[in-house]
Amino acid sequence: MKILLIGAMPSENKYIIDSLKLVKTELLEGFFPLYYKKLRNKEIFLVQCYVGTINASAASVLGIQKIRPDLVIKVGCVGANSLRIKKNSLLVPTLFFHTGAWITRSYMDNKPIADSSYWQILFGDKPDQNSRKNLGGIPFIFFPDRKYNQKYKSVLKALNKKYIEAALGSGDMVIYDKKFIKNIQNKIVGVNKLWCSDNETYPIAQICYITKTAFMGIFFVASSDYDDIDGYNPKNINYQTKKTIVPIVKEFVKKV
Repeated sequence: MKILLIGAMPSENKYIIDSLKLVKTELLEGFFPLYYKKLRNKEIFLVQCYVGTINASAASVLGIQKIRPDLVIKVGCVGANSLRIKKNSLLVPTLFFHTGAWITRSYMDNKPIADSSYWQILFGDKPDQNSRKNLGGIPFIFFPDRKYNQKYKSVLKALNKKYIEAALGSGDMVIYDKKFIKNIQNKIVGVNKLWCSDNETYPIAQICYITKTAFMGIFFVASSDYDDIDGYNPKNINYQTKKTIVPIVKEFVKKV
């Protein structure tokens, strides 16, 4: 079995690389570091995609084309966009969506409006929206692989780890405005449902959909964008990663 881990920041990847004893083998297209280790009957790879949707798209395409993995796992940190999600919580994603694709027109009368709580999502069948036909038939919401996601929950249970289930949105902006956060929840996630956000996961999910590759994610909550209290601190990511998901990643790749 071939497993491809994808992590963005060096601070998210360092202890995962150390824990699994991965060795750097090459730079994909001279840019994205690729690491490798054979563990019994499994081949474990990690590609460092760096931050952002474009980097994530490029690195995942290159990694999948080269490795042809059986499973792709995005690893790293996310921000919480719901009140009930706390720092350092473990996240099991329920779906993946785009947070940055919006039309600055009111969903009520289709007139331009500055208030982002009335913006329309870019995808749909209303005027100005892009239908699935315009996306080549590709959906604009993706889901983790059911079998592997269930196995992940079993591993968490065996390790006696609590987790939250929430939708995960991605885009190249960080959202703090609570009215906009609520609009995203109401339009995409669902009223009273939880969601988190990062920069890279959505495009990776889309590429896995196109290439018919199983996909899931192993994440921890670095900070709350909703509360904006005790916020994101890049200096802490190494430590947070080591204390939260590193032992889980190591156990999961053994058990899967």
